[in-house]
Amino acid sequence: MNFSSGGGRWGSQAAHHLQDMIHDPVVSSEQSDAQRQARMQAFRATMREAQEPTTSRSARVFPGDFILASHDSGGVDLFKVEHLSSGACPSTVDLQAWCTHYSQTVLSDVGGLWGVYKVTKELQATGKNTIKMQFVPRSKMLVFNVQYQRNSTLSLESLKALSYLNSNYPMPDVLPDTHISPDEEDPAPGGQSCRRAQGSARARRPATGQPARAQPARKATSGY
Repeated sequence: MNFSSGGGRWGSQAAHHLQDMIHDPVVSSEQSDAQRQARMQAFRATMREAQEPTTSRSARVFPGDFILASHDSGGVDLFKVEHLSSGACPSTVDLQAWCTHYSQTVLSDVGGLWGVYKVTKELQATGKNTIKMQFVPRSKMLVFNVQYQRNSTLSLESLKALSYLNSNYPMPDVLPDTHISPDEEDPAPGGQSCRRAQGSARARRPATGQPARAQPARKATSGY
C-alpha cells in the first residue's frame, strides 16, 4: 500500500484516531488539551505494561513512539512513529508504521548510535526541503519505547537494549560525555573525575520473551 495515495493515508489517519477512542478525544470546557493528553498517555501506559526500552517482539507501538529499526544494508536507524497502517492496532503482529526518519551526527569517536539526532530533510528538485518519511514494518523493528532525550541523544537504556540484541552495536568501554551525569562520575586524584567504564554502567538485560510493559511537505520513500 502506498501511503502517498489519498485513500491509504486517510485510512491510516482514521485508524490512528480510533486507537485512542477509549477516552474522550474532545477538547472542551470540561477537558483541557493537557487533560486529554494525560488520559491518553495513561491509557497507553496501561496497554504497554512497561515504559522502558524493550526488544520484545510483542511490544505495543503507538503514534509518537520512537523506535530503532534495521534496514537492508545492515545498519540501524532511529524513527518516530506518525501513524499505523490502515486497520492496524498497537499489538498487530504484522503492522507497518508510517515514520519520520532521524539522522545522526556523530560527536565522538565512540561510533555506534551515540551521537545527536535530528529529523532528516531531503532537498527536492523544486529547491524545497521535505521531511523524509517511510514505512517501517514490525519485522524490522529492533528496540521499542526508545527514549529520545532533550539533548537529542538516545538514552543509555535504549542503547543498552540494542547492544544486547545486535552485536554490531556494543556498549563502549567508556561512555561519551553526552551520556554522563554528575552521579555517574568516579573521583580521581587531584579533584578531577573520570568517566565510568562500560561494566559499571550496565543495567539488567531487557525482557524479550514477554509483552512490554512498559509541517513541511512530506515525501513518501520506500526504504523498507
